Amino acid sequence: MAKAFPAFEHRPGQVSMMQAVAQSLNEGRHSIVEAGTGIGKSIAYLLPSIFFALRNNTHIVVSTNTINLQEQLMNKDIPDLLQALGMIQSETPLDLRVAQLKGRHNYLCLRQWNSWRKSPGLPQEEIKFLVRTLVWLSSPSTGDRGEINLAGSEAILWNRICASEDNCTPQQCPYYKNGCFLYHARREAEKAHLIIVNHALLLSDLVKSKILPEYSHLIIDEAHHLEEAATEQLGYQIGQPDVLDDLNRISGRGGVLFLLENSLRRISIAPLRRKEIEQKVERLEERVQAAQSEVFRFFDILTYFVR
Repeated sequence: MAKAFPAFEHRPGQVSMMQAVAQSLNEGRHSIVEAGTGIGKSIAYLLPSIFFALRNNTHIVVSTNTINLQEQLMNKDIPDLLQALGMIQSETPLDLRVAQLKGRHNYLCLRQWNSWRKSPGLPQEEIKFLVRTLVWLSSPSTGDRGEINLAGSEAILWNRICASEDNCTPQQCPYYKNGCFLYHARREAEKAHLIIVNHALLLSDLVKSKILPEYSHLIIDEAHHLEEAATEQLGYQIGQPDVLDDLNRISGRGGVLFLLENSLRRISIAPLRRKEIEQKVERLEERVQAAQSEVFRFFDILTYFVR
C-alpha cells in the first residue's frame, strides 16, 4: 500500500475496522462500526469487500449518503485501491467488476426525449435545453444527469425527459433493450461484484424491490444519515416550480392545449363544433392562468408563515 500511496501511513484503527468487516463478511453477521475522522474507513471496508466478493463471486452493495460520495468511491477510492492491489499482485490481476447505480430519475429516457424534441412551438428556453442534451448525447454517455451540469430551471425541465416510473412502459418502448440507459445500468449492476448506491436508492429498493439484483451483503457508509434519508425518501415533497411546470405542460407553448389548437387548424370540422371546442380551450387556459396566480399566492403565504 505504501508503494501505491506515497502519503500512506499505518493506522491501527483502520486495521481494526478492516478486520471487523472481514470477520462480519466471512461469518455472515451484522456489525456496527464507529470510525473517527482520519481512520480511512473507505479502504477499511472496500479492501475486505473486494477479496470476499471475488472469492465468492457474489454481490456486495455499498450504500453512501450522497451521490457525490458515490462518485468519489467510483472515480477515486476504488481505482486507487485497485492500482495499489495491482502493484502488490501484479502476477494475478484482479478481475473486479464495479457498477454504480442511481435512482431512475437520474437517467435520461430516450423515448421521452425524442417525443419532447418533436413537439411544435417549443419556447426558446426549452429549445436551448434540448440542444444541450443533444450535444451531450452526441458523445459516449451513460445517460446519467451527473454528466451534464444542470442549473436553475434546467433541473425542472429534466423531469420531462428522465426515466420517470409513471411514464416507463418497457413492453412498448423501442429503446428498452437497445439504448435504454436505465436498463443498461441495471444490467451492469447484475454483473458486478461491488454495487455502489446511495441511501435513497437503497431505501427505494427495500420498498419497491426489483431495482437492485439479489444480494446478501450490505455495507452502509455514514449510517447515521440513514434515518434522515428514510424520512425524505419515503415521504413526498412538492415545490412551487414543480406545480408551475405541471401547469405549463397544459397551457404553455408546446403544452396540451397548444397542441390541441394546432391540431384543430389542420383538421376539417363543422364550424359550430370548432367554435365550441375553441371556447372550451379558452376557458381552460383562463383557469390555468388563474391557478398559476393562486400558486404564487399560496407559496407567498406559506413562506410568510414558515419564516
